[in-house]
Amino acid sequence: MGPRSVTNLNFFQNNQDSLVASGAFSLSDSSPANIALFLFGNNTWTRLGKDSDLPGPVTAVEVNAGNSSSIFAAGKSTDGTTSYLSFWNGLTWTLLSEFISPGVCFRCKLTLPPRI
Repeated sequence: MGPRSVTNLNFFQNNQDSLVASGAFSLSDSSPANIALFLFGNNTWTRLGKDSDLPGPVTAVEVNAGNSSSIFAAGKSTDGTTSYLSFWNGLTWTLLSEFISPGVCFRCKLTLPPRI
């Protein structure tokens, strides 16, 4: 992944009126972001949390059941030594990395099973 790149896009909400982008990129105000939400209704980008809440660029993301308050993001630390998995609850990121074996690398889309 280059210094500025989007590695994953995910449409969601009932009419797919929202998009979450992940990677290591800059928003229109030149501020850095690892993950951001785009709302088609008002054409705005919003960073999800602070970049310091995530250990590094996001390489895989999944929105759980189309809910912007239930997002899983995975990637590698900025120094490239560890992989991580984090959960967004709509307000903050929670690091779930203690459940990941050392050496695991997320490079594809996360997939969550549908609700039944």
